Amino acid sequence: MGAALTESSAYVLYQAPAPLRSKLVRRVFGKPPEGLGINFLRVSIGVSDFSVSYAPGNISYDDVDGDYDLSHFSTARADEYYLPVLQQIVAVNPDMIFVGSPWTAPLWLKDNASALGSGTLKDSDQTYETYAQYLIKFLEAFKAKGVKVAYLTLQNEPQHGDCGAMPCMTLSPAQMIRLGQTIGRRLTASAVADTKLLAYDHNWGPDEHPVVQVTNPWYLVLLITAATSVGIAALLCICNFCRAAVQRRDVSFSDSNRSGDEQGSSSSDDGWKSDKAPFVSPRKLAKRGWLTSALMTLAAVAMGIGWFCNVKATRDEFDESVPFVGPWNSIAVLESKAGSHFAGVAWHCYGGDPSAMQNVTRFYPDLEQHMTECSGGSWAPNWRDNLMWYQKTLFISNFNHNGQSTLFWNLALDENSGPRCQGGACCEHCRPVVTVPSKATGLQDITFNEEFYALGHHSAFLRPGARRISSEITIEPEQKDDLKKDIDAIAYKNVDGGVVLVVVNSQQTDSVDVEVGPEGKEFMFKLPPGVVTFTWKE
Repeated sequence: MGAALTESSAYVLYQAPAPLRSKLVRRVFGKPPEGLGINFLRVSIGVSDFSVSYAPGNISYDDVDGDYDLSHFSTARADEYYLPVLQQIVAVNPDMIFVGSPWTAPLWLKDNASALGSGTLKDSDQTYETYAQYLIKFLEAFKAKGVKVAYLTLQNEPQHGDCGAMPCMTLSPAQMIRLGQTIGRRLTASAVADTKLLAYDHNWGPDEHPVVQVTNPWYLVLLITAATSVGIAALLCICNFCRAAVQRRDVSFSDSNRSGDEQGSSSSDDGWKSDKAPFVSPRKLAKRGWLTSALMTLAAVAMGIGWFCNVKATRDEFDESVPFVGPWNSIAVLESKAGSHFAGVAWHCYGGDPSAMQNVTRFYPDLEQHMTECSGGSWAPNWRDNLMWYQKTLFISNFNHNGQSTLFWNLALDENSGPRCQGGACCEHCRPVVTVPSKATGLQDITFNEEFYALGHHSAFLRPGARRISSEITIEPEQKDDLKKDIDAIAYKNVDGGVVLVVVNSQQTDSVDVEVGPEGKEFMFKLPPGVVTFTWKE
């Protein structure tokens, strides 16, 4: 659990007086009870939207145009303040885990060499081979300087393009597959062969239901078959209704005709004849079902075609214009020829919800899933509401859907939510885990935001190797029904046998009497509105 040490975060910490920086690093990364015990950090590979400079020469670790052999690759810019802060953090907590993410490739590897905030990789084998080696050189260089990056995502928010002044680059599933194959092959022969690749690195899903792009032929066929199936279903209902009505009429006629037959009317294989009405035999009734059978067959064929199109829409050989969102993007990569190179999937919180992760688990239950970015900001100013949402969504729901980590966005920023890029998609009001004013001299000047406390309810009590265990909430019949949605919990077990239980009461004012603990060892507790962490030894 942790956050991202962006270049801006490192700069803010590095500019603080050395005694303050030391105290703050220990307060955040030190092992409990000295510190919060944060042990997971995301690092940017080159600039992100929170960097100090976007001048040529500061964008990537090789800004020399056309340097395909990467002879000018250098992390000298990171040596100024980025790596020193990372090294100080590792000294305090040697168990730190790092995940690296690029916001953009070196511009000369993009299809528009002047596009910091748009574009994608050039479509050539040389480009993909060079970029793969560039990322590996980053991993090797940081490892040589004491910062071992355990995970690598291939692109931050690969569906986010046209970002203006904000660095970004799009990668379609097909491109991610191509890059994954290339870097996966090269990783095995490198000094960082144990680095794990994570697919996707974007939202659980869209903010709203995606608009289907019918320009893609497979989606067009899918829409047509769906409409056909609905039409056939309607016809079946009408036919069955009419058939039932005919059967009821014929049965009533047969009763009257049988009465007439007893009076001397003749019969034949086609039914009894009478002056009142014809009686339809069971054989003819069966013949009348041919239309229903034909329609059912057509419906089955339409559903089969729809299923086939849906499968094609999640495969790597599918046209790149398909609007891959959420889990379907990662599944397209995982089930491709590059899938074996990926150890898991990375997620962001800005669209959809954690239930999307279950789609990946269903097909790939053994793969890791990490929530690598979520930022608060001035758009959500209510401290209490933010804490509740973080607990219920980023921790409880995330982990209950097989998530293995939660990372907030910036670890530290100054009083102006910077330094950062300006304009475009740049975030002007992102809130960090801690706010470090430019004139801060001591911990009393630091603002520990709600993100800090959200992390602390978990990280301060968990130890490396801790695992989520099952927990159950039982609402007594005499208690309010709305408690079912107001009370939530998650439990962990540390390697030493200690149990950690985090309970959330999202009611505004009411405390709740709860019974806590393993069966046979329960204890009573008056749970106030908010978040409470319990610990005990079994």
